[in-house]
Order: sequence, then C-alpha cells, then structure tokens
Amino acid sequence: AQVHFAVNCASVGCPPLRSEVYAANKIDEQLADNLLLAFNTPRHLRIEDGTLYLSSLFDWYALDFTRQSGDILDFIKTHASEDIAVKLNGNLRVNYIEYDWRLNQPANFPEL
Repeated sequence: AQVHFAVNCASVGCPPLRSEVYAANKIDEQLADNLLLAFNTPRHLRIEDGTLYLSSLFDWYALDFTRQSGDILDFIKTHASEDIAVKLNGNLRVNYIEYDWRLNQPANFPEL
C-alpha cells in the first residue's frame, strides 16, 4: 500500500517528487518518509470541520490499504505524524480530494 505514495504518475495529485532516487538499502525509510510528507500536505490529507479529506488514491486503491492495515484510518494512523494520528477518529466524515492532474513539478508545490 505504501507504494501508492511513492510511485509517481507525473501529476500534482501524486506524491511529491523526491530529490533522490529510491535505493534498496533504504527503501523502507524512503517509503515512510513519502507517507509523512504526503500526509502533511493538504493535497493528500486534511481535516476540516469534522471531515477527513483524503487523496483519491485512498478511494481508488482502498483494498490495498485495508489489506495491509484492516482499515484506512488505521493505515493513516500507523504512518502519519502523531499530530495527525490523534485527530483521527470514527466520527469524521470522509470525502475524497479531487485529483489534480496538473504536471507534478516543484512550482506546483509552493508549500514544500
């Protein structure tokens, strides 16, 4: 499931581009880093007014996330920062963020 936040499809809706290549000797660290980075950008995850907004990747590949963790919220809690994880609960409504198909380039990620 983590690979969905590492494989890049060249659009803004994909995970942010890395400044380094993936390497076998540190792939687990790089995948964890990608998840933290994505979960801390409002393009991939945000909580507003009782609603959890998630990347469309969670909708499209829900089975991958639930297979790994049993539940999408559990997957996020496992891989998100503690600040985000403590805000997640079953009372949140879930909406999916409209996927942004613009070119994934640094200029389209001013927050990074």
